[in-house]
Order: sequence, then C-alpha cells, then structure tokens
Amino acid sequence: AGNDRLLLGLKGSLNEYELDLLRQRSLEGRRAMARRGELLIIAPVGFRKGEAQRFEKDPDRRVQEAIRLVFDQFERIGSVRQTLLWFHEHGLQLPAAASRGEIRWKRPAYGTLYQILTNPIYGGAYAYGKTERGTRYVAGETRHVDRRMPRDQWFSLIPNTHEGYVDWDRFERI
Repeated sequence: AGNDRLLLGLKGSLNEYELDLLRQRSLEGRRAMARRGELLIIAPVGFRKGEAQRFEKDPDRRVQEAIRLVFDQFERIGSVRQTLLWFHEHGLQLPAAASRGEIRWKRPAYGTLYQILTNPIYGGAYAYGKTERGTRYVAGETRHVDRRMPRDQWFSLIPNTHEGYVDWDRFERI
C-alpha cells in the first residue's frame, strides 16, 4: 500500500511536469509566431484575417470610409475629445464588432476613437504584447488587471506588414 502511494505520487508528479513542458512549448511556439508577425488573434474593426495569415482591410467601403474619417478629422482638429464631439454633432456612427465577425454601427465613444488612433494595426503594423495581465487582491479576492505596456517593452512591432488605413509615418505623427 505504501509503495502504491509512492508510485502514484511519482506518476502524478511526472504528469504535471509533462503538462508544464507542453504548456511551455506551446507558449514558445506562440512567441515565435508573434516575432515573425504571424500570430493573428483578433482582427479589430475594419480588418479581417486573410487567407495568407495576414490582416486585410474590410471590403465594406462604408467601414473603410468611417475609419479614414476618424484619422482625417483628428488630424484636422488635433484632439480626440474634439473629434468625438464633431462625430456627435454630425450624428455620425462608427462600425463596432458584433458576434461572429459581424459589424454593427453605433454612436462613437471616446475609448473607441482613442483605440483606433493608437492601435498600430491601422498604420499597417503588426503588434503583439502591448498589454500585460497582472493580478491584484481587492477585499481578499483576486482580480485580473490588464495593463498597457510602454512601446519599447512590446514583444513585437513590425511596421508595413499589411495595408493600413494610414501610412506608418502618418500614424506615427498622429
């Protein structure tokens, strides 16, 4: 009985080790794909995952024009808040992701405009590792918190990997 428990304990430890090794290999595989710009997880509004494992612009001209308008108005006005107010004043809507890749149109929020203006994908660049997940304890409970990393700490940033809504130099200026 004692040997059986010892043997089961040893087998259990080996299984945990194997699972940990598989998890590490999987994570390294994801990181290698991200370094090459091939790890496509979610396509933001205005993009789709293409056949060749690259992001492609949404073929819907209305979606394309709405996103270009965000960049044009921001460059003209110079402020996210004022750009938001301009969209509201003119009663314009922006595309938003719905379930299963569908698009729905809604009144823009500040966060939506800010996300479009600061996400490198819209400048034609591949970026991975922009956020880091951390754990905090609030009132004795664990909470997961995503924190935006400084650009120099991103895992991967590869300009000119696909066609953007603005070119990379204009994106950098904005």
